[in-house]
Amino acid sequence: MTDGSTWQRVVNIPAAQGPPEEITKRLPSDLTSVSFVNDKDGWVAADDKTVLHSNDGGANWEVVSRLSNGIRALKFVSETEGWALDVEGRLLYTIDAGRSWIVHSLP
Repeated sequence: MTDGSTWQRVVNIPAAQGPPEEITKRLPSDLTSVSFVNDKDGWVAADDKTVLHSNDGGANWEVVSRLSNGIRALKFVSETEGWALDVEGRLLYTIDAGRSWIVHSLP
């Protein structure tokens, strides 16, 4: 998307990874959450438990982390700091653009 009224399909997302019986060599079939902090830097959470990052407005993507659980919601507040909620309801926090995640305890 460039202005909210024009959209184009992204086709260069890295293939899903994992054992063949779990995930075939295909694109992730579902992107569960997306967060852009500006017109260049964005992240998506995929159904294969990966978090991908783009620094060129979505033209290219790289896998920045592989998690033990899928992500339901993802929100970055800067180019390095972000929050996520996994499928088990745990709150995750990153300060290195999604390369590593810390489980943040909830009361």
